[in-house]
Amino acid sequence: MGSTESSPRANRRLDTWKEIGAFFGRDERTVKRWETTRGLPVHRVPGAGRANVYAYTDELAEWLHGAKIAGEQEIEPNPDALSGMAAGAEAEATADTVAETAADAQGNAGFIDRRVGERRSGTARILRPRNWPAGRYLAILAAVLVAAAFLSYREYDAIAAAYGFGAPGPLGYPAGAALLFWRGDAWLIVVAAALIAFALAMRMDDLTKALPRPALLVTGIVYIFGAWKCALGLHELSPHWLMYALLVSWVGDIGAYYVGRNFGRHRLAERVSPKKSWEGAAASVVTAIVIAGAYLVHFVPYVGIAEAILLTAAANAAGQLGDLCESAMKRGAGVKDSGAILPGHGGFLDRVDSTLFVMPLVYGWTLLRTQGL
Repeated sequence: MGSTESSPRANRRLDTWKEIGAFFGRDERTVKRWETTRGLPVHRVPGAGRANVYAYTDELAEWLHGAKIAGEQEIEPNPDALSGMAAGAEAEATADTVAETAADAQGNAGFIDRRVGERRSGTARILRPRNWPAGRYLAILAAVLVAAAFLSYREYDAIAAAYGFGAPGPLGYPAGAALLFWRGDAWLIVVAAALIAFALAMRMDDLTKALPRPALLVTGIVYIFGAWKCALGLHELSPHWLMYALLVSWVGDIGAYYVGRNFGRHRLAERVSPKKSWEGAAASVVTAIVIAGAYLVHFVPYVGIAEAILLTAAANAAGQLGDLCESAMKRGAGVKDSGAILPGHGGFLDRVDSTLFVMPLVYGWTLLRTQGL
């Protein structure tokens, strides 16, 4: 799309999907679909746990009249919406300029990312079926994340208690849930949880445990709920990003199991996990690159092949490290499995230990890519 003669910043900035939809005279869902299927010039400013969207009227007008897609009717803007915005544009121009200057100073203004041509697969429909109301879908997603996080923390709490300093305790549940869904500065939740834990530790009979027990609590909140919070961030970018992060661990584990079982000869970390081999670790990386990397390139086309290979290799290595870290925790606590919720497969934490390391790495990479941090 070419640039307009006038600067976008001299025109009205639409700050919500609702305003952008009013510009086109279409509902929000239709306009969001245009973003992924037609390359709608929508800008994104990732924030704390969310991605704000906005667009400038001159860019939208140029796209509207100069980027008609074959097979679709040309859409005309809503005259009422346009006249209303024109009437308010002059009054808000000064305020918009000041706000955008402040945003520039923080490095948040300007074009961030445009998900042009992102394909929608059957997997993505599972993550968000088209005919589901947004409220119901988000409620189910939140319930799944809470359940996964609470199950993970429950088993972490039992492992930590086996170290002899006392269980981190139930404070981790409300503090973790707050961290999971808090839209502001998440570190405030962690600081508050740490201070409350230290204050409660003064009531312990054995004050030699007054430091280790709060430390175990804060570690559990960050390790469990912080990782699942990254799942929310990935999903807000695109359901495909979340599915990719899950695939990195899932398919990697399958490749490692079959190759390591049949060809594993050299121990990877015998003191921590005697059954893991270097051959299995290599197979995990290769399998993840072939399947998860291909998924990423296909469904998130703005990621190139080389980029997908490097990211997948790094994410898979992080996942294997997460698996080893959880094994070390269990060995230190003198337990074989994190729980017994999955008969024959150990606990829930045993199934997601690698994923808890993969999701923060992938989400961190997306932030680096979009914000240049």
